[in-house]
Amino acid sequence: MKRDKDKRSSACRTGWLIREDILVTAGHCVFNQGLGLVRSIKAYIGYKGKDSLEGETSVESRHGYRVATPAGWVERRSRSKDFAFVRLAGRFDNVKSIKYEDTPDTLQEELCIVGYPGDKEQNGEKGARMWVGSGIAGYEMSMESDALLKYAT
Repeated sequence: MKRDKDKRSSACRTGWLIREDILVTAGHCVFNQGLGLVRSIKAYIGYKGKDSLEGETSVESRHGYRVATPAGWVERRSRSKDFAFVRLAGRFDNVKSIKYEDTPDTLQEELCIVGYPGDKEQNGEKGARMWVGSGIAGYEMSMESDALLKYAT
């Protein structure tokens, strides 16, 4: 994602396809109080750092052309509104989008978290590699004051 027209401010972020041409990401990925609205978005499937874009590659990319994030995030930075939808200019081929399921009120089981964390580097590029973490996790939604799932490391 690029923040300014000079392409000096860019970042790798994580998102999830909910349809072949729509992804969901955090609102703070597309709008920041200090930097404003993101200027351009390029979404990748199969990205493994800059080197994965050279030569014969299985990496697919699509540009985002519409972004929607709640006013509650833009105006008040409400954590419960920290999400955004990005419409892509084309559909990704041969991918399976994430199926929506209601979040259970309580849970105690093994969970797997997948993403491109900005605090991990590959060849000097932050957020360049997809990482996977798993472990036993539990929660009870009634115990959360804001009804949001949180994780701690």
